Parts: sequence; structure tokens; C-alpha cells
Amino acid sequence: MEQNTQQKQRINLHNSVKELSFQLWKTLLLCTLICVVVVISLSGVMVNGLWGPLLTETICLLLTGLTLYTQMWGAGDRDANFIQFGRIERDPLKGLKIGLIVIIPSLLLNIPLALSMVELIPIDLLPFYRILQAPVWPLINLIHPHGAVAHEATAAIEELNITAMPATPGLGWGQFALLWLLPFIYTFFVVAGYELGIRRIELGFKLMYEDKKKKNARETGRK
Repeated sequence: MEQNTQQKQRINLHNSVKELSFQLWKTLLLCTLICVVVVISLSGVMVNGLWGPLLTETICLLLTGLTLYTQMWGAGDRDANFIQFGRIERDPLKGLKIGLIVIIPSLLLNIPLALSMVELIPIDLLPFYRILQAPVWPLINLIHPHGAVAHEATAAIEELNITAMPATPGLGWGQFALLWLLPFIYTFFVVAGYELGIRRIELGFKLMYEDKKKKNARETGRK
């Protein structure tokens, strides 16, 4: 009996904060690549006032946010099973821990951008920053429209052999603070997915159930 208990404890459940964070890093990277294609494909729409960037951002956030949410909902649901059968104990901060670790690479991108703002790095890094933060690229454009057209960023990549480029122009520290906060959008989806998963709350199912319940109540009232 004691040997069986020790054997269960040694089994890797593949649900640690480190493992789940690494899986989400790969997911976020894939979503970033897809969003680069989406934004560049919609570059003509992106320049149309406010609605263009908002429409493009909606597509990117639905793609990225729902992917992160779904993956973490599954992780939360698995943890609920492990907790139910005594395999692990509930960690109330697990979703938040993962959500904060996942955005570390995105936050680190702000360091070279800040150095470019004070001209310690003598090139404009904002086009590359946009590409590496592609899921929130349209929001970056709304915060700082300078050089916001998608094809300008791709042209900058093609012209990497040019050494005499100005440092990031016109970006204020207030705008920089807003850019710094953008990756926390990913944290929200990660935490929401895990917490709803561990509670076995399926929003889509719940909304459909409530609509059906209201419809049945209306039909009953008519009778």
C-alpha cells in the first residue's frame, strides 16, 4: 500500500507551472506568427480610421485569447480531476503564476524599446516591436500611429542592411507605459481559462443553457 502511494507521487502529471508555461509560450509564438499574417493581409483595412485597427485587433484577440483560454481551461479541468482524487492540492495562484510567466518575453521586449527611445540604441525598434507583439499590433498602432502601416514594418526588415536609421521617434513615456501593459491581456485569458476550467464552468454551454431556459419559460408563459 505504501509502495503504491509512493509510486503515484513519483508519476509526472505534466501539470506543473513550468511545463504549462512552456506550452503556452509555444502557443503564443504560433499565434504571433499567425497574427503577423493576419495584420499584413489586412494592412489596407488597418489604415481606415479607428474601425480598421479595432476590427483587426478583434480578429487577433479572438484568435490568441481564445486559444490561450481553451488550453488553460483544459489544464484547469485536468487539475480538478487530480484534486478530486487526491493527486495534488489546490494552488489558488497557479493560473496567475502561469499568466505572469507567459508574458515575460513580451515584457522583456520593452527594454530595447526604451533604450531606443533614449537613443542608446540608435535605430527605430518600433516596427520590429510591432511584429514581435503581433497579437496586439493594432492596439500599438492606436497608441502610437507613427509608422503604423503594416507594410512599413515589413519594409524595415527587408532593409536591415541600412545602418543609419533614427532612434524610435515620437514615442512618449505615457505611451510606453500603455505598451508595457498590453501583454497583461494574455494574462487575463490565461487566468480566466484556468479558473473556469478548475471550476468546470463552460461559458459557451452555460450561455446556451440559459438561453434555452429563458425560451422554455416564455413558451410556458404563453400556454
